[in-house]
Amino acid sequence: MNMDKLLFTIISLLFVLSFQANALLDNYNITPLMLETGARYFGMGATGLAAIDDINAIHNNPGATPWSKGIAISVKNGKNVSASEAYPTGYGTTLGFEILTNNYPNIPNSQNKTVELSSNALILSIGAIIDNEYINNTGVGLSVKNLIGQTFTVSGQPDQFANGWEIDAGILYRCLPWLDIGAVGCNLLPYKALGGGSLNWTNLPAESIPAYYKVGASGKIFGDIKSPFYTENQELNFAMEIEYRKSLLFHLGAEWIFSNQFALRSGLSQNNLYFGGGMRLKDLQFDLSYGKDPINSENQFVISTTYFPSGWFFIAKPIEEISLTNNFETYQSSIEVSGRIKPEVKLSINSASIEADPVGYFFYNLPLKVGENNINVDTFYLNEKQRQSYLVIRNIPPSSPADVFYPIDSQMTYDEAVEVRGKLAKGIESVAVNGYYTPTDINREFNVSISLKIGKNIIEIEGKYDGTSICKSLVIYRKQPKIVSPPETLEAPEVNIKAPKPLKKFKTIRKASSSFTPEYASIRKAIKQIEAVKKLEKPKITPPIKIITPTKEEIALKIKQEKARQETIAKASREAEALRKKIMEDQIKFEALRDLIKQSTELVIIKPVKMKLPAGYLSVYALEDTRYIALKHLGLGRVAVELYISSAGKWTNIGHLPYLKVKNLI
Repeated sequence: MNMDKLLFTIISLLFVLSFQANALLDNYNITPLMLETGARYFGMGATGLAAIDDINAIHNNPGATPWSKGIAISVKNGKNVSASEAYPTGYGTTLGFEILTNNYPNIPNSQNKTVELSSNALILSIGAIIDNEYINNTGVGLSVKNLIGQTFTVSGQPDQFANGWEIDAGILYRCLPWLDIGAVGCNLLPYKALGGGSLNWTNLPAESIPAYYKVGASGKIFGDIKSPFYTENQELNFAMEIEYRKSLLFHLGAEWIFSNQFALRSGLSQNNLYFGGGMRLKDLQFDLSYGKDPINSENQFVISTTYFPSGWFFIAKPIEEISLTNNFETYQSSIEVSGRIKPEVKLSINSASIEADPVGYFFYNLPLKVGENNINVDTFYLNEKQRQSYLVIRNIPPSSPADVFYPIDSQMTYDEAVEVRGKLAKGIESVAVNGYYTPTDINREFNVSISLKIGKNIIEIEGKYDGTSICKSLVIYRKQPKIVSPPETLEAPEVNIKAPKPLKKFKTIRKASSSFTPEYASIRKAIKQIEAVKKLEKPKITPPIKIITPTKEEIALKIKQEKARQETIAKASREAEALRKKIMEDQIKFEALRDLIKQSTELVIIKPVKMKLPAGYLSVYALEDTRYIALKHLGLGRVAVELYISSAGKWTNIGHLPYLKVKNLI
């Protein structure tokens, strides 16, 4: 007999022997050791068979135990209390422990008697993941249920006491990234086998514990990119279950999780509706549900509190370093994620599998959308998953470096200088006017005086954001000033007037009014010329340039801002200088650096070139076609690759390298 036939024979024997007849509890339609608690499970119509990441797998399906962890306390109607714990030991194995105390009064029966059942039980569970070339993504588990003590009370009859123990076995298969199916057999131990499989009454004969079986499935229809339908910050889970005792019972349930924090649940079981909800706060989860209990058919509330210890991992820190920071803002369309993971750790970023090099370094270019981007960095070690979440905000790049208040474009003036006043646009970190850094005040406003030449003047305003420059040009025309000469002084000609001869009064007046001498006409002409000169327009005088003297507070603020900027530049320069020394001392592997530059820019360097470089530059390399490229340290984990344009006489950026990768070539 081969192993497959032997296994089939053992399972068949367990199935047949588990159907031994029972007596006392069967008369009241009660199934012994039906120990099922948990508000999440109860609110979804008691469909917890294939639910993973749920500590209630200890009693629902031990095959799902390997994916469970945490500590939970559940209270049903104030009388039924359970405390459970699922602890991952590593290597895909989880141990479970649960202690329960149950009390069910007023159990309905056909004899119209008062029936009450109370018990105390202990459950030990173990689950492991099978992952090999033949079977993978499969969890198997076994639970041992020990009935420490049970009291059964019927009005008019003496109380009965019993104890016993049983086993459950389950399996869960993750057939798709979003779909799980499972099966479980409960109370599988044959009657009296190993001293178990039976209820041992003190004053009555022992009776067998009937077995029952369940199969079911659960899945995530809406959710992350592994789901059939992608939705951000929302999930829609479903669960279904078929249970066989003396007849078939059907259970259906659904769960809607929104804002990654709140949950609403509903379910259907034996034509009874169930409702529930929950809230997740980092390491704590609170759940509440309402529905009809299957034993005494009374509507009951179930409250559960679950704690997820953050330190319960087989490996505490799978990611040794990563370039991401939370609430990081950028204007780039993508972000370079780099870092290092520990050996044997698998990594995924937003569900995309990332390959690391032999020493654990990884690099990934992640595209970003405008607005908020949730980045989930998942690590997997021995089938254990840990997640680090980051928020990266991509802003819309500014269209202008500044809002210029004065002057306006194409303005004309006679002045020798013009004051350029404005305010930095949103997102702009610094501004330079005609190539000179311009400090700003506390309101991000700037004021700088620019000299003007006769004719056309171009004022370049350059702003920088996130390592990128944006420019704006203004054209100012300075006119040639008009030179107005002072008027010449007109001298009145000398006039000799002879005294007239004595005349009679009336004749003298008549002659004077009827005629003028030529000398007198010349005097009147000179007077009119003098009056005309006085009426000439005075020449315009250019007012002196107004010099605004800043206050002491503004000067101190500008000094502080400039000092902080200089410290940042100095720090980056020190890092760059240290790396540059190692490059010049040939501590950098040239072949590895050549391959890294080729991968990023498709350019091939042939040799390093030694020359004096400005601050921030690391090294210069010659290309095959007499051109040169340089490496420049930008900070924020990036090294720029710049190409020298001889026609323009300047370096221009053509790509970036991760700083960690360059540093790790040492």
